[in-house]
Amino acid sequence: MTEQFGGKILSDDGKTAYLNAPATVKALTLWRDVTKACGDPKNTKNTASNPNQDYLDGFTAMWITGPWATPQVQASPIKNDFTVVGFPQVDPAKPHTMVYGWAWGVNKNRPEKNKMVAWDFVRFMLSKPDEWLAKAGFVQPVKGVAETEVAKKFPFFDVHMKDVQTASWYLRSEHVNEIAQAVGRAVEAVVYDGADPKAQLDAAQAAVEKVIKK
Repeated sequence: MTEQFGGKILSDDGKTAYLNAPATVKALTLWRDVTKACGDPKNTKNTASNPNQDYLDGFTAMWITGPWATPQVQASPIKNDFTVVGFPQVDPAKPHTMVYGWAWGVNKNRPEKNKMVAWDFVRFMLSKPDEWLAKAGFVQPVKGVAETEVAKKFPFFDVHMKDVQTASWYLRSEHVNEIAQAVGRAVEAVVYDGADPKAQLDAAQAAVEKVIKK
């Protein structure tokens, strides 16, 4: 949402944070206001390992997820009663979304023979994008995946891919954990406890500056 308001969380070089900038404050304020209007965020059955449970049980009307949740939804009682739409926008004429993923990596400090075997394994894991999509709902970053029969039959695949077209990559920084924790504390204080968005983001900004400027 920060980017929808024209801002960003971190500079491109990763050396400057903008957690208490006007765009970020607007984003958290909107989050608070929508939460107040839609229900009590403390009433949830979701967990980190099962973030879709509230929706599957009919406890929430909508939630944010990706194509990876589709197999789980299709195996639930609501399999015939759900739809997928694009990410809500502050300005629909200028859509902005976010994308993230899981990386396949090889340690550059390992012996060449180890790296060769590791890259062969990565190549193998990427060689069956249709199986990844059909069985896990994961979209592998390989050419042609959208043209496979699985993709053509996958529920709402085009909707997901349209959002990818307007997406920025999830925050990339060696300090991403610290930044996420600082932002998380601010969000929880505002949404759960009614704290002031600007004050909480000021505190988050101070915490992150200590980390990125070491």
